[in-house]
Amino acid sequence: MEPQQFIKGVLVGEVKDVVAHHAYLAFPLIGIGIEFLGRALDTEHDWNHDYRGSAPPFDLAMTTLFPARYRDKRLRELMRNGLLHFYRPKPGLLLSEVNDAIEGVITYGNHPYRDRQGNVTIVAEYLYIDFVDACHKVIRKRFPAGDKMRRPFVRTDVAPIR
Repeated sequence: MEPQQFIKGVLVGEVKDVVAHHAYLAFPLIGIGIEFLGRALDTEHDWNHDYRGSAPPFDLAMTTLFPARYRDKRLRELMRNGLLHFYRPKPGLLLSEVNDAIEGVITYGNHPYRDRQGNVTIVAEYLYIDFVDACHKVIRKRFPAGDKMRRPFVRTDVAPIR
């Protein structure tokens, strides 16, 4: 499976099902997906590059692919580092679904929502909308010949998991 197929099938398609039925599980999956998109954009390095000492892929994806309202350096610390390393949002990050969001206060237009105390609320469905848009930007991007995005990414010719 090539990276673009992975993005369409897994990051867009399968994560959609998780958002619809298990929103809390979607947050770390989208966080990992954002990290993937940032690595995809990096045409200088292969998938396994160690980013210590250089710009993190998560930040690259957020600043390049997401609306300006996501350009808050704290999001990597709050969302990525807390949810991906420990499966718990760090203090200052609140997670929600559209059905539970504060009606009339948190909308797609002001998402991620920042309250007066400095807490950031992320709504699964709103994050997914912007994540899908970011995925499509990567799919449409032209990558140079030989780039990792033009080579197979995941083998799918093995026995299915049972």
